[in-house]
Amino acid sequence: MKLRGLLESLNPWRLLAYASVLFFCLLFCLRLDSSIQCSWWLVFSPLLLWKLGVIIGCVMGCVRYRQIGPSRWDQLIQFRAMLLSSLLLGLLLAFEILACLRLEHELLRWTLVVIPLLALAVVGIGGVIWSLRHDRTCDLELFCASNLLQFIFLALQLDELITWSWGFVLIPLWIALCVAIILVVYSVILAVLLLRSSQAATAARGLARQSLHVALGYSAAAIPMLAFCVLITEKLDQRMHINYLTAGCPLLLSLVAMCCLACYSRKCNIWWFGIGKEFAQFLLEACPLLQEYANVSYKTVPQAQRQSQLDQQGQQQSPSQSQSVSPQPSTSQRPEDGPSSASTASAIVVANSPTTGLASGSDEHRLTDCFEQKFLFLNQQQKLEQLQYCCGCESNGNCLAHNETLCIRVPD
Repeated sequence: MKLRGLLESLNPWRLLAYASVLFFCLLFCLRLDSSIQCSWWLVFSPLLLWKLGVIIGCVMGCVRYRQIGPSRWDQLIQFRAMLLSSLLLGLLLAFEILACLRLEHELLRWTLVVIPLLALAVVGIGGVIWSLRHDRTCDLELFCASNLLQFIFLALQLDELITWSWGFVLIPLWIALCVAIILVVYSVILAVLLLRSSQAATAARGLARQSLHVALGYSAAAIPMLAFCVLITEKLDQRMHINYLTAGCPLLLSLVAMCCLACYSRKCNIWWFGIGKEFAQFLLEACPLLQEYANVSYKTVPQAQRQSQLDQQGQQQSPSQSQSVSPQPSTSQRPEDGPSSASTASAIVVANSPTTGLASGSDEHRLTDCFEQKFLFLNQQQKLEQLQYCCGCESNGNCLAHNETLCIRVPD
């Protein structure tokens, strides 16, 4: 595992967003169960702090963009994506402030509180189209655009303008989750088939393996979300007597899975907070201590597996320590080659280890067999150029006059 690879795949802004939603959901469930008695502003504080950071980061990014400007087209696209995300999160901040006023002082009706969400859904539809045209992720835009009808149903149900069962109120959310699960299952099946295909290239298999990991991560987030919808529906319809924290546990697990996915998203906008470069590069330049350990890789291996690896290495090294192969100049020269032929041709002989002395009898025969296997391996793998000649008349190739065994001359 390489620290630099982990930093390059980390998306800190997405991780911050999912972590803020995670803490908000935990505080919200505890507040509904009356486990904590605090102001609703404190419950919404993780989301409000997140939006405050978004505003500061957007302002700093605009100043940085004004100073240096984009050097490539993709940097301009990233700057526009930052502005679009800031607009969406600004509308979400307006909804959160109105929701706090409604819960804390009961000043507004829910049909007025959700107006920023309706505007958010409309802008999200345009954001999805723009993101698809420029090959960018659109998680927030897609979520808002697909839940336009859900926002309306929730507002009408909370204001008691409709008296439906919560199972019918959450129908848009059910549909969105079912479509998401179908897409995740399709991605998993496609990635597995591509990995098992023998005709797929190495690069395609690597991409399929990465897609499989991402699809499994999203399935770990979608399945608990579906369980949460079932539990919260039963809780709100009073068919199951559980507290809100128990019903929200699958939601918390889903958000934890999304936080883990944010560590491997590999796409980070360079203009947030005026960084102007990749987050890994910025962090390594800002923290000199990380530069020393960024390229250090480590891997945990069980003790039994490590011992077996050491045994295999010892078995592979023991034959090589008892023999060695060294080239020696050939004493036979072809007449037409002249005196320089001895420097262009050589014969391979078997030499004994300097520590064991001369080998005789069975040891010499064993070394010769090992040498022949070594020579055949070199001939096949490295494709050495060989020159065959007759031992009787020194002619090249097969000699019919002299039925002699052909010798092999190996070039230097």
